Amino acid sequence: MVDSSSIHCGYAAQKKVAQSSGRTEKKRAYNDAMRQFQDRYYQEVGLPNAQLRFGPRRTRMSRSEWMASKKHAELLSKYINGFKQENLTLKLKLSELIKTLKTTFNYDEEITKTQTKSEKNYE
Repeated sequence: MVDSSSIHCGYAAQKKVAQSSGRTEKKRAYNDAMRQFQDRYYQEVGLPNAQLRFGPRRTRMSRSEWMASKKHAELLSKYINGFKQENLTLKLKLSELIKTLKTTFNYDEEITKTQTKSEKNYE
C-alpha cells in the first residue's frame, strides 16, 4: 500500500512542520506547498496551453477584461510553443550536422586510432 503523504507535497510540508508547530503552522505550510505546486503546474502546463492561472471572478474582471487576458494568454502560448519548436528544430539540425561531420571526417575512427596509439605509448 502506498502512503499518499509521501508523494503529496502538501502533506509532506505539513508533516515536516508537524513536530514543532501548532495547527495554524501546519495549515500554512500545507497551503504554501499546494500554492507552489499550482504555480509550477501553471508554468509548465497551463501557460503553454493558453490557460490562465485565475478565473475572472477571482480577479474581479469584467467580460471585456477577461477576454483580453484570454487573448493575451493565447498569444503568449503561441510565442512559447513557437520558441520550443524552433529550439527543437535547431537541436535536430545540430545533431544532423554532427552526424555528417563524423561520417565525413571518420571522426570515430580517428578517436579509436588516437586511443590505441596512446595506449601503446604507455605500455
